[in-house]
Amino acid sequence: MSKKPTSRAERAARESGRVNFNVVLHDVKPDDTLPELIADAVDANGKSIEQVAANEKGVFSLSEKAFNAATKIVIGSRDEEPREDTKRVPFHRHQIAQAVETGEAIILPR
Repeated sequence: MSKKPTSRAERAARESGRVNFNVVLHDVKPDDTLPELIADAVDANGKSIEQVAANEKGVFSLSEKAFNAATKIVIGSRDEEPREDTKRVPFHRHQIAQAVETGEAIILPR
């Protein structure tokens, strides 16, 4: 017997096979040039499982499989070295799941 999804995030992932979440940069001014952002699903060993770019609205779409296997989701500029630059911000998977559940955006410091 399969487990029924209990949260909105789980139900949405089961329906689409994707986990979608929104990221907003903190303190962005109208004339700022925004970097291209990526989200990197990382497992417990620090290995990248899947990397995706945000769309024009700041929404990331990770596969359900990568999201569930990840312990962290690292978000930052595509131009920086993965997970070695302080401008990349790691979030625990449950933080992203909670944001998906509530419909809130992830706030990323600049």
